[in-house]
Amino acid sequence: MPPSENNLETSFFFTVSIRFLLHLMPRLCLSLSLHLIDLDNVNHILKLKICPYILMVAISTQIASTLSSFSSSTPQWKYDVFLSFRSKDTRNNFTDHLYVALKQKGIFTFRDEEKLETGKSISSELLKAIEKSRFAIVILSRNYASSTWYLDELVKIIGCMKEMKMTTPPIFYNVDPSTVQKQVGSFAQAFAKHEKRFKDYIEKVQTWRAALREVANLKGWHVHDREKY
Repeated sequence: MPPSENNLETSFFFTVSIRFLLHLMPRLCLSLSLHLIDLDNVNHILKLKICPYILMVAISTQIASTLSSFSSSTPQWKYDVFLSFRSKDTRNNFTDHLYVALKQKGIFTFRDEEKLETGKSISSELLKAIEKSRFAIVILSRNYASSTWYLDELVKIIGCMKEMKMTTPPIFYNVDPSTVQKQVGSFAQAFAKHEKRFKDYIEKVQTWRAALREVANLKGWHVHDREKY
């Protein structure tokens, strides 16, 4: 009898080999902190010094393993993974390398192109891509909340997580999970602008805030660059 989806999703976060992480390509490592975030109040239950390459390999390996373990009764998805990220923060560094690592594992990944972001509101193409993805990896960075595009994207992802059982592991990139949860620092600055701009649609702003709080409480990783020269 094949394992249940719930068990597979839970094991996704706990089966990364510490020995593998510590010994794979150590000379290429930057100094980073990796935290596995617990659902309850963002408790850090795992902390390692690790390089971005190792983290990307670990994530792509575990997603590939999880996808291969789904039973034949699992609904068919158009995409294995949808990447949600703030372009100006991570497109040309962390997200780009993660996308390549996922592709190398044969994981069909949706990453929006820069030309899709020129519109004022999220496109129907992206909304459909989210709906048709098995996983959504949300890369939360300092400027993530400054764009209503990405906030709308996150609201859709949270909706799919609840309604379609989408697995949604966040990566906190150069931002503390508590900053996202409490919406302080750059997140507070972003919402001050949103509340001024959307003063007649404050419910929309509250929906964005709620989505951020929800994703901040999910299991995931905290990555903080501390490059040594």
